[in-house]
Amino acid sequence: MNRKTTPLPSEEELAVLNVLWKLKRATSKEIRTSLADEQSQDVVRILDDMVGKQLLKAVEGSKPKTYVPAVGKLKTYYRLTQDMADRLYGGSFRKLVQHSLDRQRANPEERAKVDDLISDLRDIE
Repeated sequence: MNRKTTPLPSEEELAVLNVLWKLKRATSKEIRTSLADEQSQDVVRILDDMVGKQLLKAVEGSKPKTYVPAVGKLKTYYRLTQDMADRLYGGSFRKLVQHSLDRQRANPEERAKVDDLISDLRDIE
């Protein structure tokens, strides 16, 4: 069976998803209140678009209308990371991680954690 993949969220849609992943469910007013001022314009339009894209679900029969995420946080983050690696680095996670570490000037503790993750991945192979 060929299951259609939901589209990747835009930056403003990701902001809404982050609110809902934290709150679990919320009304448009609660979402608007949680967003930064510049992101809170047209929340109802954004929510309707997200329901259409199957990024959110509107809870049936709730008054006022309540929304819940229809996509998981980790899966969404993975897909966004994969998309970035594909577009910027030809799919190379090594280049993505290397560039991130170089640009962010990771402190020794963060570099040690990355080293541990890489070591764990090698153990799995």
